[in-house]
Amino acid sequence: MRSLLSHVAVAALLATSAAAASQPGAQLGAAPVGGPSHKTPPVSDGSSGSFNAQFGGGSCLVWLNTDTGQVWCSDSGGFILFTVPYKVVKWKKQTFHAYNFTDMTVQPTVKLTIYGTQPAMFLANQDISFSGQFTIAANAGSGGVAATSETQDLKGGDGASPAGVAGGGGGYGPSGSVTGGGCVEYYTSAGGGGGSSTLHSGKAGHQGDFPWDAGNPIHDVQGDGGAVEPSKLYGGSGGGAGGASSYAGDFYAFPGADGGGAVVISTTGSIEITSTGVIDASGHDGIVAAYNTGSSGGGGAGSEWFYAEGSFSNSGVLNLHGGAGGKSKYTSGCSKTKTIEGPDGGDGAGGHMRVNAGTFDNTGLIDVSGGAGTSDSSGAVTVEGRVLHRGRIKGLSEWGAMP
Repeated sequence: MRSLLSHVAVAALLATSAAAASQPGAQLGAAPVGGPSHKTPPVSDGSSGSFNAQFGGGSCLVWLNTDTGQVWCSDSGGFILFTVPYKVVKWKKQTFHAYNFTDMTVQPTVKLTIYGTQPAMFLANQDISFSGQFTIAANAGSGGVAATSETQDLKGGDGASPAGVAGGGGGYGPSGSVTGGGCVEYYTSAGGGGGSSTLHSGKAGHQGDFPWDAGNPIHDVQGDGGAVEPSKLYGGSGGGAGGASSYAGDFYAFPGADGGGAVVISTTGSIEITSTGVIDASGHDGIVAAYNTGSSGGGGAGSEWFYAEGSFSNSGVLNLHGGAGGKSKYTSGCSKTKTIEGPDGGDGAGGHMRVNAGTFDNTGLIDVSGGAGTSDSSGAVTVEGRVLHRGRIKGLSEWGAMP
């Protein structure tokens, strides 16, 4: 295979001319991510049958549980409509429930949430045409649990990490009241940390706020951002819950946000994501502070990996953005007030998209931005193959010039 190996990271990248980009073996970027794959996924044996014959137009279909193969219909309160067979495989020292389809034609009206314990693996031995919508929740880290009134320091729970590293940390409490500037004022609990991805840690939350004119400040400690997960196929870690609060005789606490999931899609043919196609492995947004609680951290984005012996093209939307931490403004002071940043949750990190194919052609949108919607804590796109069009990649404005 004639290949252009292009690794794109959020570090400062080298500007590369279009002429250099057309040469096989040229490398874009000063900081490679991941590196070329030395082992492609297993080849489909067709044992799961035809995707299109089973899922069709997707009428009433809402969930696919990759642990069991059960496909749920939303009618009549929800029930299992059919079960797709799978095989347990090992790949890159990870265990998968592999779905071995003959074809994988996903019609525009198919809208599924893919969930399960392990990363999802979809294999086909024909060209893949994807026009539907998949929300990838398989292998996603859950957000930190909300504190209870018995929780020590009213600390929010830490987010979970699929890789077993630290997820977004929970913010500490408690909130309380003080007298400053001639009136009773309140200080807040702290924000939870953002979840991580396989490339970046999440952002830390914001410490608890304290009235500027009250003196002797008490600042509850914010949750740390989640630790970077190993560079394998993992979902993003969950965001930390904000610190809890007792306010006006009632107790308030909110959970952290879930991370995005992980999926690998592979075929002996080509992969086409059409203009209506959406594959979303983004982290969820954190909850905004209320009643003097801390806001919760956003979830880290997951991973989307694609392997094709032929071409890869995208004219749809591939989302792997970090979840935004809960954000608010806080009015502080009595006789003279100031508007300051609230006890915000940290933003989740952007995810990792990987493509191994003969050619790469993006005319749609790929979003690997961090939870703030920028390149801060954004993810990466790693391509092994000849790049025809870079297209729009949100969060990677630093990529060098491309044809």
